[in-house]
Amino acid sequence: MGLNLRKQFGTDTSRENDGVWVELGDGARILVARYGNAKQKKLGRRLARPHRHQLRDIDTSEAAARTVEDLEKQTVAHCVLLDWEGILMPDDKGVEKPLDYSPDVALKLFKDIDDFFLTVVEIARDRANFAAIDQEDTVGNLPAALSGSSDGAPTKGG
Repeated sequence: MGLNLRKQFGTDTSRENDGVWVELGDGARILVARYGNAKQKKLGRRLARPHRHQLRDIDTSEAAARTVEDLEKQTVAHCVLLDWEGILMPDDKGVEKPLDYSPDVALKLFKDIDDFFLTVVEIARDRANFAAIDQEDTVGNLPAALSGSSDGAPTKGG
């Protein structure tokens, strides 16, 4: 007996980069790419460049820690949380209205609602969400939520 590492830990690169739809409840769902994907790493390096001297003191500097958190929220908003459906926010009169997705709106929500940010990160770090699907094992058994479109890419409609 032995452990097949690819079967146990293999992930689907297209799912990691293009994202997977994850239900949040009450009809809301988010499209999330894998945390640490290539786009996020590239943006993180670019955003960190002007702060490199401040970030050297990361262990002792409160300001550096806040900068790292802000940079992480920016990269997640632009490269990890890719879309959403069914997200509502109250307008000035308290009436809940659908909120259109954009990275800037996501970043504002991350800054205002820390637990939403933490939830997105938790989902994006969960390897199981991006697991490679063995075609032989799943023919005819693939749940609709995981099937995406006919070409295997995730679709907005499910």
